[in-house]
Amino acid sequence: MQPQTSTDQQTDQHTAWKLCRRLMWFLSPIVILVLVPELALWKTGETWPANHAAYKQQTTTEETLYSREFLSQQFGVYKFATIQLRNPKIIALGSSRVMQFRDFMFSPLEDSFYNAGGMIQSVTELNEYVDLLENQQLPRPEIAIIGIDPWWIKSEYERDKSWLSQQDETYHFAAHVNALRTLVRRNRIPELTTAIIHSNRSPYFGYRAIGTAPIKYGSGFRKDGSWQYSPKILLEIVETHQFIDREDPPIIERIRFHLGNFSVPATVDPAKTSRLFSLLERLQTLGIEVIVLLPPYSSDCMHALSTDAKLKPWWDFYQTRFVESLRSHGMHVNPAVAPQDFGLDDTSMIDGYHPGEVFMGHIALELLRTAPPESLLKQVSAQALQAKIDSAFSPLGFASPEKAISASRDAKAIALTSDAAGP
Repeated sequence: MQPQTSTDQQTDQHTAWKLCRRLMWFLSPIVILVLVPELALWKTGETWPANHAAYKQQTTTEETLYSREFLSQQFGVYKFATIQLRNPKIIALGSSRVMQFRDFMFSPLEDSFYNAGGMIQSVTELNEYVDLLENQQLPRPEIAIIGIDPWWIKSEYERDKSWLSQQDETYHFAAHVNALRTLVRRNRIPELTTAIIHSNRSPYFGYRAIGTAPIKYGSGFRKDGSWQYSPKILLEIVETHQFIDREDPPIIERIRFHLGNFSVPATVDPAKTSRLFSLLERLQTLGIEVIVLLPPYSSDCMHALSTDAKLKPWWDFYQTRFVESLRSHGMHVNPAVAPQDFGLDDTSMIDGYHPGEVFMGHIALELLRTAPPESLLKQVSAQALQAKIDSAFSPLGFASPEKAISASRDAKAIALTSDAAGP
C-alpha cells in the first residue's frame, strides 16, 4: 500500500472543507432560526438564571419588574435567591394572595421588608422553608407574616412538590426548546425582536423590565417582591367603577360549583393541621415573631363560603377554631375579611380572592394596630401608611400610570376636536 502524498492529503482536506461549508450553508437557516430568538430572549432577561435576574434587580437603584413568560415562573427559585440578597427582617410568606404587601407599608423599615408571596403554597413548602432556616441556608427574619389559605388544612388538597427544591429551568435544554416552540406557535418572534430593539421598559409606568412579560403586559415582580398587575387593570377600574373577577373560572363560580380548591367533600385534615401548628411553633423557637394572616375574599365569595352547606363546616373551622388554636399557641392572627370590613367595596379586589394593594394597605394597618408593644412593627409609621392610603390613585393601586392617562386624555381630546369639526 502506497503512503499518502502531501498532494493527496491537501486534496482530502480541501474536499472535507467543501463538505463542511456545504453542511454549514445547509444548517445556517436552522442555526439562525434558533440563535436569533435565543439571543432575543436573553436580551430581554427571559432566559437569565433566577439568581442573576435577582442580583441585577436588587443592585439597580430604579424600580425593576421581573417576570418570565416563556419559561416557568419558578417563584421559589427566584424568591429564594432574592431573600439571600436582601436578608429581610420582615418577610411576607404564602401564596399569590399576599403578593400585594409593599415595602413602603413598613416605612421607615422599607429596606428590611421582602414579599416572598408565591413561594409557599402548602404545608409541605412551609416545612421546607423552616428546614432551610434551621439549617441556616436562608437568613432568619425577625417577623414572618404568613398567609394561610383554607385548603392548606383540607384533606383533599395535595401539593407534595415544593417550588423551593426545583432546579432553575434556564439550565435545562428542553425548557429552551419549549420556549422557542411557543414563540413560533404564537408568532411572537417579530414582536420580541421589536421589543428588544426599541425598549426594555414596561408600558405605562416605564419601569426597567427583566423578562418578556413586563415588556408586553407591564406586570411582574417589583424589587420588594410584590406583584405589579397590568396597569390596564388600574385604568379599567377607574373608568368602569365595577368589580370584575378576573380569574378563569371566576372564584365565585369555583365556590358555587365546588371546583378546584373548593371541591367537596371539604373536610379538615387533622394530620395537616397538627403539622402546620408544629411548623409555626418551630418558627417561634427560632425567635421569629409569627403573624398569621387568613387572606381576604370579595363579599360574594365570603357570603358563599359561610352559607354553602357543603363548605360551611370546613370554612367555620378555619375562621373560628383554627384561629382560636393559633392564638392559644401565642400567635397573632387576623381572620379572613371582606372589603366591607374596612369601609371598602369589591372594586378593591383584583378577583374573588386576590386583594388589591390598597386593600392590603388597610390590612397592614390592622397588623400594625394589633402588634404587641415589643414587636418590630411598632417602629413602622402607621401615619405614613394612612397618608398613602388616603392619596391612592384607585381602589386597586396607589400610583397613577401617568403615561397611559396622558395618552388617554390626548386621544379623547383629538376625538372631541374631530367631532366638533364635523364631517
